[in-house]
Amino acid sequence: MKKLWAVALVGALLLTGCSGNKQQQASSKSSESVRSAKKVTKSTSVKKLTKAAAATKSANAVESSRQVDSVTSQSKAVSQAPASSQASSQAATQASQSTTRARQATTTLWNATKTQQLSAFMKQWQTAMGQTYQGTYDGANPNHLGFVFPYAITSGEMAGRVSLGNQPVNLTWSTNGENGQAYQVVAVATGNKTKLGFPTTYLFCLHNQQPVVYMSQTTNGNIFYIQSTQNAELQAGFANIVNGQN
Repeated sequence: MKKLWAVALVGALLLTGCSGNKQQQASSKSSESVRSAKKVTKSTSVKKLTKAAAATKSANAVESSRQVDSVTSQSKAVSQAPASSQASSQAATQASQSTTRARQATTTLWNATKTQQLSAFMKQWQTAMGQTYQGTYDGANPNHLGFVFPYAITSGEMAGRVSLGNQPVNLTWSTNGENGQAYQVVAVATGNKTKLGFPTTYLFCLHNQQPVVYMSQTTNGNIFYIQSTQNAELQAGFANIVNGQN
């Protein structure tokens, strides 16, 4: 009987030892699995952190590039602004100068418009008078016995050779009536030759900036004699054109 209890006790102890070994082995395997899982988790976390850091670095690089591009664009805009401003200023100056010239052309005592008006007036006047004239206002070069206008005046050919009331006068040629001289001729017309071939010449003049039409019927000699025309219609027509009343 005692032997049976001893055998049973030994068997129980052996069973308990085997069970403990199995539990220890299972516990060891469980610990190893946990450690492996931790390693995997840690490795995954490290990879994620690395990717996140790389993405952040890339985003920062893109943002820095954008900032550089923005600064470069602003710098270009600033550098181009003065050139644009200068071009605008030059355009404004040129426009102002053109406007000034246009105003001067229409406000001077004589100008292209008034030349055209004189041409139209002379066509009507000479038709009414039954006479024919060639005028500088039509682009012609009237010729009074060798005095070809306006060259005879502009060349100085007539200098010292013009007499008004037995007094020498100095005729000058002007396209605007603003040359500051006492006798500024703005147009000349020659025609109405007599049977002997002697012409009549009219000089449309600004005497001290006042409109006067002088005429000459000089037939020969070295002096070109002039006098104020007695034709009231011709005097009035010229005066109206000069004064802007045409």
